[in-house]
Amino acid sequence: MKKSGLFGVFLGAALFVLAGTSQAQIEITWDEYMLDVGTVIEKESAVDTVTVDVGSPGGPHTWDFTSQTCAVVTETRVVERTTTPFADQFPSANFVLETDSADSLHWHYHQVTPSFSEFQGWGWQIPDTSVYKRFSPPGRTPLPLVYGSSYHYEWGWSDTMEADPDTIIYSFQTCGRHTVDAYGTVQIPLGNFETLRIASFDTITITWIMEDMSFDVTTTHINYSWLSEDVGQVVCIGSDIDETDLNFTTAHCFSRLKSFTGIADGEPMSLHPGDFQLGQNYPNPFNPMTTIEYAVPNEGLFQLKIYNTAGQLVKTLVDEVKAPGKYSAIWDGSNEAGSPVATGVYLYRLRAGDDQITRKMVILK
Repeated sequence: MKKSGLFGVFLGAALFVLAGTSQAQIEITWDEYMLDVGTVIEKESAVDTVTVDVGSPGGPHTWDFTSQTCAVVTETRVVERTTTPFADQFPSANFVLETDSADSLHWHYHQVTPSFSEFQGWGWQIPDTSVYKRFSPPGRTPLPLVYGSSYHYEWGWSDTMEADPDTIIYSFQTCGRHTVDAYGTVQIPLGNFETLRIASFDTITITWIMEDMSFDVTTTHINYSWLSEDVGQVVCIGSDIDETDLNFTTAHCFSRLKSFTGIADGEPMSLHPGDFQLGQNYPNPFNPMTTIEYAVPNEGLFQLKIYNTAGQLVKTLVDEVKAPGKYSAIWDGSNEAGSPVATGVYLYRLRAGDDQITRKMVILK
């Protein structure tokens, strides 16, 4: 794999986040960063170099990435840390990505808080071998991300190996400036997404130290990543090694979202009528219809309403007295006026007196 392509994979894993509903400047918060356990993301990547138009800073822009040919598909799942082989090495990680790659499995470990996301390291398994690397320092991204955010990003690791008669110490370090420099709509074969663009200008240094000598290799890279709060990273593009043109047109690393399956996609959540419960809608994401199941323990007035992320009421699905039991409601993606709503994240809330439960869902068109 080319070094620029490898770095694009690292950047992509480090920047899995979620985006908005209109062509306006959006904000990516920590709870939008963390995809639900069980989410499955497919990415497709180009094998060879491809022609791209990365555009300019500012916005709103429209970027068209529908024509690039992609031949390699990888599947990534959001998993519980405790189910992975390196859980003990990353005890504070609360967001873990598992990816199949040829004959290996690898995991990326993140800690996400309201103020930052920290890429702590990774581990991988190939036949008869398990290896993990804990980064020092870890890669830290401040949250929330908004248009104009700028921050220093650095991560790396070091290790030793025996090569008779020497002990060799080697290290991998990357550092650079990352800036949310543009916003707008990204078009890919899956659909259109409102995004923030992160521009990164990074230096990678690989160092070898032996008994009586040392040497290093340093390269620079330009990378662009488009992030959506709906489905995570939508497109990632990397330049050739030591590229200096910010508007380069030949990408040596190109990947884009191929599919996204949220939790409970295609199957209902198990609910029990004796509890006050609100299930995850299914399918999720959806277009144009989705089912919401809920259970109520006592007779009373229950309301099930849809809101946008600004807290504005979009649609009332239920507002009536219900007997104890299990129920379902269908939303056809329309507002109170009967008009279709835009692609994006929506909240649905079940309320009974002072009790309420709120969940998140995504509509894609």
